Amino acid sequence: MALKDDALIVGGAALAILLVGWLAKRQVGAAIDSVVETVAPIVPYVNPADSNNVVYQANAWVGAQLTGDPNFTLGNWLYDETHDGNSLTDRINPTSSRNVVYSTVGRVGEVITGEKGWTLGGQIYDWLH
Repeated sequence: MALKDDALIVGGAALAILLVGWLAKRQVGAAIDSVVETVAPIVPYVNPADSNNVVYQANAWVGAQLTGDPNFTLGNWLYDETHDGNSLTDRINPTSSRNVVYSTVGRVGEVITGEKGWTLGGQIYDWLH
């Protein structure tokens, strides 16, 4: 009789554990569904792969204001800055004619002298020869 009683106790405990597990799963499932329902509408605004996310929109708006390009995107700007001889490194390379200092000095020289295409190197050459 003792073995039968033990089997009934173990069987009852197993059934109780299964019932508690099933109830917990239902409650957790309902909680997850509730979280998903709450979060789903805001996912596009924080999803980094979505062009409607807040950071993307803010960068595009600021970039459009600064550049005047209504189709500005940070990704396109970075690509343009690093490709096709239009790179940021060209703008700081002392041997490049696209160098910021070179082009700024050239523009100032054009304004002062009234000579189109004025360069500091050309002016120094003229002074020395």
